[in-house]
Amino acid sequence: MILLHEQDIRDIPATPLLLSLEDASAINYSKAFKGDHVVYFSAGAGVGGEEERTKKVDYEGALKVFGAIERPLKPRLILVSALDIRDPGKISVHYVSIDFIVSS
Repeated sequence: MILLHEQDIRDIPATPLLLSLEDASAINYSKAFKGDHVVYFSAGAGVGGEEERTKKVDYEGALKVFGAIERPLKPRLILVSALDIRDPGKISVHYVSIDFIVSS
């Protein structure tokens, strides 16, 4: 696991959290978010990662975090993400026809 921009996060001021999106449960995240008013979520498996890990981190990991904020305090979620930075020669299997139109 890598935490980038840790000092930038602390300078806001905010508290960075390093928990494994692959291994930690939604309950772990729920406990970590207790008392928080805002959760910034910014994560990704990285460019060139294996498809299985990308799914585990980018999709399943995000679902864990989204599930965790639904437990009882419901802090505000700010999702930081990249849009369509894929290699145009490598098309994801989940793309549908409208995705091709939007990404052109």
